[in-house]
Amino acid sequence: MLSFEPFGKDINHVKTIRKRRTDKTEPCHIRVRNFKKLLTGGRLKGNDYNEMYEYDDTEDAHNGLSRHYGRKTPYKWPEVREDPGPGGDADEGKLPWITTRPLKQSLPPLQFLDQGSLHHGPYIRRRGVGKQMVRAIHRLPNQSYPEDKVNLAAFRGDRLFINAGDVNYEDWQLGDSLTYFDGKVCKGTSLEPMTLCRAAYEDGPEALVEMMSKFLDREDVQLFGLINLAKYEYKETGHGEANVGGLETLRTCLQVMKAYPDNEAIQGRALMVLSQLSDNYAMRREMFKVDWVTPCINAMNNNQENVNEMWVDHGGDRGKVKMIIKEPTRHSIDTCTWACKLFSQMACDNEKRPLVADDGIPLFLLAMKTCPLEGIVQINAIKGIYNCIYRCESAHIIATEEDALSICEELLISFSSDPQLLLLAQRTIRALQPDGWRGSADDPSSVIPKPIKYELSELSEMS
Repeated sequence: MLSFEPFGKDINHVKTIRKRRTDKTEPCHIRVRNFKKLLTGGRLKGNDYNEMYEYDDTEDAHNGLSRHYGRKTPYKWPEVREDPGPGGDADEGKLPWITTRPLKQSLPPLQFLDQGSLHHGPYIRRRGVGKQMVRAIHRLPNQSYPEDKVNLAAFRGDRLFINAGDVNYEDWQLGDSLTYFDGKVCKGTSLEPMTLCRAAYEDGPEALVEMMSKFLDREDVQLFGLINLAKYEYKETGHGEANVGGLETLRTCLQVMKAYPDNEAIQGRALMVLSQLSDNYAMRREMFKVDWVTPCINAMNNNQENVNEMWVDHGGDRGKVKMIIKEPTRHSIDTCTWACKLFSQMACDNEKRPLVADDGIPLFLLAMKTCPLEGIVQINAIKGIYNCIYRCESAHIIATEEDALSICEELLISFSSDPQLLLLAQRTIRALQPDGWRGSADDPSSVIPKPIKYELSELSEMS
């Protein structure tokens, strides 16, 4: 049990003293003016200090004291020692004014705390030990993470973003100054067409198409808009009908191709979107209701070439010889690739196959001649030829008149190291035989034609 004895009364000039011995066996002195109020759990005030008592600081005393007001000693102040120096007293290194209780885990220093938690826990100021405040005085939301700062900036109307979905493409204008997070660092930039279209992509094809219609006079906005429209997967509805986003995308692509007939980049990207739409049977049914063939043929006729001059020194009397090398532009390669894929997929429907083959087979052969060294163009063209002549006698006649068989046979030598292209070429060659259009080209037991061996003079003529 605790025993308390007063050892002094005239102490008005004495300051509060709290002293604890290291061995915890000697009595500890504390100045209290109203000790009964302390035992009952009350809070001491300035006028309650009138006497000083002495109490036992042992473990048994702690257990007895906890019976009176529900806990052990109010605060077990940690002991901090400093080096007293040579010849100094060991007790002189103690710091009697420690304002924190022992914690189970260490807290970060004050300089790394954000403003929202400055007045929380042991680092609180002007509120006393152990007091807590739910919010800071300025009542700002948490800004510990970049996402929180972006949300606060959106609430204030500031232009700050970290993801594409944070960009307000409806209210922000092209060229406006923006701030974005590069990791944890804020950097400044301006609103560009690529960022604008990428932000509209987050809300679906309908929102992206609506944004593109506002900037129909900007080629860069249309180009990046078409790039993002090709990322969607246009699925049919539950009733087998084309979705609204796909119909709006189809209308926008044809409108953009008509507005910029001489822009190779826009034509190639628009064909890429149309080929993505044609991958769905419901969208193919809707595409046959509009004129999609004319813009595609115009885009193929608009393909350009890079012309480079080269001087070759043969030495001797021949001297230098000027050579002109022509190769398709990268946009022409994209146009040929997506045009062949578009016609190839549109020829999958049996009813529309003769209609597609009338313009498709000449287009396939033109693409193969324009890009003779591009394997992806040859693959899409070979697939398109086979899809057109499969169980379609009229398409087989067109392919025979256009001499498609000789062009396909050349692929067996030009791309002899591409196994996928060789298999497709051999299957197409079997289909181009007199009765190959009847569907026997896929028969595994059918004879695979061997590669044709050309003489050196014939190869030079073909090159």
